[in-house]
Amino acid sequence: MNIPNVFTFLCPTKVYLGVNSHKKLREIIAFLGAKHLFFVTDKGVAATEMYALVEKTLRENRITFEVFTELTLNQPTKLWKKHMRHTELPKLRPCWRSAAAAQ
Repeated sequence: MNIPNVFTFLCPTKVYLGVNSHKKLREIIAFLGAKHLFFVTDKGVAATEMYALVEKTLRENRITFEVFTELTLNQPTKLWKKHMRHTELPKLRPCWRSAAAAQ
């Protein structure tokens, strides 16, 4: 097998910004068909009022989730992979749809 030295990966991201943007979570999750969310962040972000609003919105809409907050700069993937092995998550799948699938 010939593996190239350089490759690219495109992961388009739609970002919602603004006052009360967290209120769109239910709509977004329904569109994606997500059943369970897994957040990867650091302890600083998880401690903010903004993040508290996200969790509150998820709970109010009965959306299950787990949060991984042991992230640090240049974190080896070994730590979060260890967490993923021990968490009670269903098999993860990409939570995005192509433009063709959305039609």
